[in-house]
Amino acid sequence: IQDINLDGKRVTLSSYGQGLQRHLIYTLIMLSAKYEDKKVGKKKDDFSPYFTLILFEEPEAFLHPTQQEYLNLSLQQLANVADGDQQVLITSHSPVFVCRNTTDLTSLIIVHKEEALSTIFQLTSPDLDDLFDSNLSMFRLFSDMLSDDKVDKKIKETIKRIGLGEEEADEIMKLEQESFKYFLWLDSERASSFFANHILICEGASEKVFLDYLFNNKWTNLTNSNIYVLDAMGKFNIHRYMNLFAKLGISHSVLIDGDKDKDIQAIVNNFIKENFNEFTRKLYSFEYDLEHFLGIKKPEKRKDLKPLNIMYNYHNNFIEQTKTEELRLVIESLL
Repeated sequence: IQDINLDGKRVTLSSYGQGLQRHLIYTLIMLSAKYEDKKVGKKKDDFSPYFTLILFEEPEAFLHPTQQEYLNLSLQQLANVADGDQQVLITSHSPVFVCRNTTDLTSLIIVHKEEALSTIFQLTSPDLDDLFDSNLSMFRLFSDMLSDDKVDKKIKETIKRIGLGEEEADEIMKLEQESFKYFLWLDSERASSFFANHILICEGASEKVFLDYLFNNKWTNLTNSNIYVLDAMGKFNIHRYMNLFAKLGISHSVLIDGDKDKDIQAIVNNFIKENFNEFTRKLYSFEYDLEHFLGIKKPEKRKDLKPLNIMYNYHNNFIEQTKTEELRLVIESLL
């Protein structure tokens, strides 16, 4: 490197820190992604003498999140040029890189290492089709109930009101919609689940906010277990994450509101239990919900205020210490 700060003196790259070295690599990749060599045409199945395999370890090192996103885009461009003559393989611990590649879940490879044994999990295209088809199982269940004369009329009204099923369902459209859901949901926050030793799937933001706070501030010894609390954005999505984690070999447990098994809740609760797979460890169901368990009231009008309500009650000591201790025992049982 010719360093103008040293009057133009030429200095070897190894004399500089890892941050600058990585930034140079980052810059070169940015530039190379803009160019493509002109090559002699060949048949699709022919051996390519031009094939290039780019191996990149921990590309996120020393980069800000926005730079990681830009680098990921450039690496994607490098992998997509030259009619398949170029492939990029990276190893990463960055949720940013993972979440920016969820449009093609088959490109993600997860390696689990236990003692001397490493096991690789990767979705194939048939696996992906099977995953989306399995995700429709709850929708099919409620759609079938709508055409069943034995099902109570009130249950049917609830199914229609919430949109859990349809009497004349367009499954082709529903399958296509399933293909977008992980892309929409697996942001950089939820993509952290791919790096956890164990995932605790819960219904919503209230459980995630409160449990994350307790892990980080009160239950710090449990943090060493590398646990991730995942907000499934509703009970009706939990099976989708269970199905995905089964395909990728990720250990998980489930925490749900029992809602006293009232009406349609009993059907959903039972469905989740029946949806267990070999990587589902345990399930715990509050008798009603988390607020009832903690002995506090819920916001009457706005559900989006539930996380704020729990934290307010906790910081003002309106939640008895015995209840948080009881909650800890519940969480430990799921791990």
